[in-house]
Amino acid sequence: MQDPKMINPKFTEALSEQWINYATENSETIPEILVALERETHQKTLQPRMLSGALQGRLLSLISHLISPKLIIEIGTYTGYATLCLAEGLGEKGKIHTLDINEELVPIQSKFFNMSPFKNQIISHLGPALDLIPKICALMEWLRPPSRYSYNKLHGLQEPMRTHHDIQDIFQKNTPSFHSPVN
Repeated sequence: MQDPKMINPKFTEALSEQWINYATENSETIPEILVALERETHQKTLQPRMLSGALQGRLLSLISHLISPKLIIEIGTYTGYATLCLAEGLGEKGKIHTLDINEELVPIQSKFFNMSPFKNQIISHLGPALDLIPKICALMEWLRPPSRYSYNKLHGLQEPMRTHHDIQDIFQKNTPSFHSPVN
């Protein structure tokens, strides 16, 4: 039988608040550029809740630092908060290719990418992910990437009929060796 505390919304809410407080107290300080980007996202977009936010951003940064990737492909840039967090852990010659379909967000993305110390490591692509990925894969072949590819994050796809399996199929057809953490 399930523990009654686990189905009590007040208990769950209190536990969530405790975890959030713990995570906040034990996370790195949020870089000023991300604070400014969050503020501008809330001021200038219709759906600011789509922003990754401080805790998720620090987690993405931590994972990126632990892996020190040479290549990240991010699908769904939004205003670029997660992009900047992931870029923090890139290897010295690492690149992040970030794809989005919403051209209205490009001015915010460009402004903050250009202000960041990672501006030369962030490559923005505008258009449908399923059209852009083969082009990026061709570029990766030219760069002679490592034999294993992975993508860290799939969110915000603007094409509701598409699934992450479609993205996997494109990677598998366009890369010599593809590994995906998604089952």
